[in-house]
Amino acid sequence: MQHVKRFMTSMGGIAVIAAAVAIPMAQTAAATPDPRNQQGPSLVPFSTTDRMCDFHVAKVPMPGDGTGFALISTAGNKVRAEVHLQSADPDTRHTARLILMPRSGADSCAAGAPGTVVAPLDTDGAGNAVMTLEQDIAQGATGAWVLIEGPPRYGKPYGQIYTSDFVATI
Repeated sequence: MQHVKRFMTSMGGIAVIAAAVAIPMAQTAAATPDPRNQQGPSLVPFSTTDRMCDFHVAKVPMPGDGTGFALISTAGNKVRAEVHLQSADPDTRHTARLILMPRSGADSCAAGAPGTVVAPLDTDGAGNAVMTLEQDIAQGATGAWVLIEGPPRYGKPYGQIYTSDFVATI
């Protein structure tokens, strides 16, 4: 019986230590929604799936060394995407796009296209980058997603591609 008591006591000590460590981590990791948001941010992970402007899959997954996510939210008549790219090609200029949905498969999502905002995204020496894209919510828009394209790699007609895994509701 004493063995069990000592074991439980030491396990209790471990649980207290683990709880003391977990509590500060949970507080720093929790995102506080902006009170001006009509809808809280949606955490949208990226994959290396190549997609057309209407979000349909264009090809098989593309090579990509990195990962990332976007926090997509609305504030007033704006949609905002806080884009986080991690471990991608270092010291590289990518092109990031915030694309409103729905859109036709015939619609472009190039710079200047309605419902699309485009900006450069430069990674640091570790391949990390953070930026915010924002645009007015077009009439009839119900969702938004992010597309990131890197420059063509040596000997290839394409570079790294990262796209939202789903269209966030706005």
